Amino acid sequence: MKRPMFLIISIVLNFIIYYHLTENIGINATFEEISMTLIASIIVISLLSLVPAIVIYYLKMYMKKVFVPFKKIYLNLYLNISLAFYGIMILIGIMTYFKVTN
Repeated sequence: MKRPMFLIISIVLNFIIYYHLTENIGINATFEEISMTLIASIIVISLLSLVPAIVIYYLKMYMKKVFVPFKKIYLNLYLNISLAFYGIMILIGIMTYFKVTN
């Protein structure tokens, strides 16, 4: 339950940071560009999580003979990758803020 909450908070923080950068600093990104980036990132993260999840599922199912639902593996990987990605996006936004203001 903590990871989905962190994911939602990081997405909201991304929007807040990029809104601040566009309105107060003068970076010329529109809300449409930011939302398209968010949608593209959700699609890319979904596809990036799928391949390792299939491999892990195969290894656990056939090599270790342990049943773990694919949904659990995929969700775990999706949340980990998306938290890392949105964390990097927040850091890029903060670094851009300090670069523009200095």
